[in-house]
Amino acid sequence: MELMSYAKELILLRFIDYMKFAHVKLDILKITMHSENDTVQVRWRIRGVTGWKMIRRLFYFLR
Repeated sequence: MELMSYAKELILLRFIDYMKFAHVKLDILKITMHSENDTVQVRWRIRGVTGWKMIRRLFYFLR
């Protein structure tokens, strides 16, 4: 059940990121398992290129 809620949260996050950024990449930095409380922790980072930066690159390319 927890895996399904994690997947829903990740889908919602990616949807919001694609509204904010022109290009989004999700990097997984570290995955750790904790046997004392039976959990898995994932450390990740979101990298994105804003729409304004993409427009600037386009104008630079078209020059």
